[in-house]
Amino acid sequence: MKYYIKLFCIVIIVTNAHSQGRNANWVFGDSAGMHFDGTNMPTTFKTNCVSKGETATISDTAGNLLFYTFGFAYLPQPDSKIYDNDFDVMINGDSIIADVWFNTDIIIPKPNSDSLYYLFSSLPAGDLMHYCLISKKDYQAAGVVLLKNQLMKASEMSACVQAVKHGNGRDWWIISRLGYIIPNDTFFVWLVDPNGISGPYTSKAGISALDGTHHISINSDGTQFIEISASGIIEEFNFDRCNGTITSNRILHYPVTQNFPYFFGVAFSPDNRYVYLTQFKNVLDSTYIFQLDMTLQDPWKDRKIVWAKSPYEFVFLRLAPDKKIYVSHAFIHYNYQHWFPYFYWYPYPDTLFNNENTHLGVINEPDSPAVSCDFQPYSFYLGPNARTYTGTSNLPDYNLGPLVGSGCDTLSLPNPSTGGALGTVSAYIHQEWQTIFVNAQNLKGHSVTVTVYDVQGKEMLVMGKPPSGGLGVYGGYFTQSINASNWPAGLYLIELKTEKEKIACKVVKY
Repeated sequence: MKYYIKLFCIVIIVTNAHSQGRNANWVFGDSAGMHFDGTNMPTTFKTNCVSKGETATISDTAGNLLFYTFGFAYLPQPDSKIYDNDFDVMINGDSIIADVWFNTDIIIPKPNSDSLYYLFSSLPAGDLMHYCLISKKDYQAAGVVLLKNQLMKASEMSACVQAVKHGNGRDWWIISRLGYIIPNDTFFVWLVDPNGISGPYTSKAGISALDGTHHISINSDGTQFIEISASGIIEEFNFDRCNGTITSNRILHYPVTQNFPYFFGVAFSPDNRYVYLTQFKNVLDSTYIFQLDMTLQDPWKDRKIVWAKSPYEFVFLRLAPDKKIYVSHAFIHYNYQHWFPYFYWYPYPDTLFNNENTHLGVINEPDSPAVSCDFQPYSFYLGPNARTYTGTSNLPDYNLGPLVGSGCDTLSLPNPSTGGALGTVSAYIHQEWQTIFVNAQNLKGHSVTVTVYDVQGKEMLVMGKPPSGGLGVYGGYFTQSINASNWPAGLYLIELKTEKEKIACKVVKY
């Protein structure tokens, strides 16, 4: 891991009226960071990131970086972390169950809150969908993870988590779908409003794919999206921003054999006319960037080649706040004994710097036909000692407004806050990692003692026991990870005790 200097405070303070707001900063790859101010070419800054896939990043409305997450979760223990804008791990920001593969993580602000944020994470390798609740008042304030690894769905999910604004312009929809399970033609949608998270609501739509690697790109008004899969499916869907319903609009490509064409990157042009996607067929083939004209009856049949490169690369696309599409290239050492040879280069050796991994490509005019869209490969330099892997930052359109004339473009008042709500505690055990995640809300008191008992009443663990001092409660929230790897299978009682109350829940280890 290379050393880096915390100079980013200079970047985040120097913002202006033209800032791009919550999507103004990207943190990704190896030490790479980009800042969009809305007027000039993006500037770069150095980070502590070492992410093989895409990351999740969020800034404040003035364009100052708030926090981000990256990691690699195919390990015996949860390995992702949440970092603040000083590149430090947040309080409670370790041991996050997140994958950071391609589109597996996304951050949104909690509606009607000026300091609370949700991180949603899909874990395709672990059959899981989780969320974390994070508090950070502004870029100068310390952040804290209030709730960690809250289980939302225990199904094998795909790598395609996205978020789109509700038609009222305030609330959010979170979208994901089944992964490698066949059939996997089921989308899950959650509603996030000032009262919290509800769902999942399901939509049976589209056709099943033979893989769980799906990527989604949502158009500029949030009413349609394109989904691609590594197994070769390209499908256009309609999305109802009022009720969260997903329906298939048309199938643009379906493979007739299992010789996968491997679609990996996809992005709409700003005006929604064109869709750009990347493809390679096998390790000996070329990589292509295609442009599809969505106004045509058969966009795939009439596709245009924007770029072709041999031998192949993993190429990913992201529409940026400056209305350009940025193309990330992972440098690959060609070892044909492995169908994913780029695994040999994560992380890169400290001496491996070249034109491919130190630059992004740029489609400068994505609203123009392929012949004039002005794609410049390896044209945007990421700065000294910064490199790219497979992806940038997965960000929704934070600026999307109400769907005017839709019937749901007005706001309803949230339920009044119940200041006297009872404290609640929940526990979830990740059976593979043998880790228990405990989360509590509405706690009364400033510190808590955690005690775990087995079914016979034997005390297995005590954390935060006086006189050493209890564990911290933040605004009524509490989260704690417990290593249960040495405990036998069975039922366990988890008790939380503060100065003012005692609550408990149960968890089963298999």
